[in-house]
Amino acid sequence: MIFYFCSKHWSLIIVCPDFKFSYIVDSINEGKTHKNYMLVKIIEEVFKINFKWHMSHLWNEEGYFEESQIENLVVDLMSGFIEKMF
Repeated sequence: MIFYFCSKHWSLIIVCPDFKFSYIVDSINEGKTHKNYMLVKIIEEVFKINFKWHMSHLWNEEGYFEESQIENLVVDLMSGFIEKMF
């Protein structure tokens, strides 16, 4: 997992090299795809894998998340990720 936080913007990238599967969660992801993230290319070059990238489009009405909402989101995503993988 890779987490990035700056001001009220954050990104979370979860990769599973064994299954060539990944998630990107971005607090400001309006219209973004995995191609908008420089780190995606770096990750694929390092692992020498073309991952299947899944964008999770999430935001709240105020445009940002409270810490508890982020924690719940990560728990939900990881549970779904683990169910798909195993």
